[in-house]
Amino acid sequence: GFLQLSGPFKAIRNRSRELEVALLKNDKLAGGAKFALDAAGSSLHVRADVVLLEEAQLLDRVCWALTGFRHGSSRQESHDSIATQASCSARVDLVGLLRETSWQCTERGPDEFSANLDADSAPPARIRANEHGLLFSVELVRANAAAEVSHQALVEFLLSASSIVRLVRAHTADVDGQRSFGLQVCLPSTPAAQ
Repeated sequence: GFLQLSGPFKAIRNRSRELEVALLKNDKLAGGAKFALDAAGSSLHVRADVVLLEEAQLLDRVCWALTGFRHGSSRQESHDSIATQASCSARVDLVGLLRETSWQCTERGPDEFSANLDADSAPPARIRANEHGLLFSVELVRANAAAEVSHQALVEFLLSASSIVRLVRAHTADVDGQRSFGLQVCLPSTPAAQ
């Protein structure tokens, strides 16, 4: 089972700007936390899904999720400052963890790998470690910077999906002069076998 933690963030006033900033912040939040639209689409919530494990691991996961809530609920912070804050997760040995899997991985840089997905047209998944844990992400689409209406539609759709799909958060980033939209799973630096 899962435990879903959710708390209101704020009502939306400048819809297109606030939703895009929330999607940008999703990539930086610790603890697997994520911004998501509520069911009515009128306000943002900070959410985290915690896998119910044995008691000691559950306490660690809740602590980890609360770190993300603290980052997400700090309204004065810019999305750049969230990435530099420390969390309660220790740095992970990503190379050691990947050796234990059957995934075919390619090293892209320090603490960053890519793994081909089974879909023919899908780009490789990106696997990286940072101070918040392990990040698994896949790009869904890249859009030209001039496609503002498309951006707004993708932002709304992905933030709505983030409220429904467990453990998955939507994110966006600027890549090579284009806007990349994708999905991401954030796990603690000591993931439990499930």
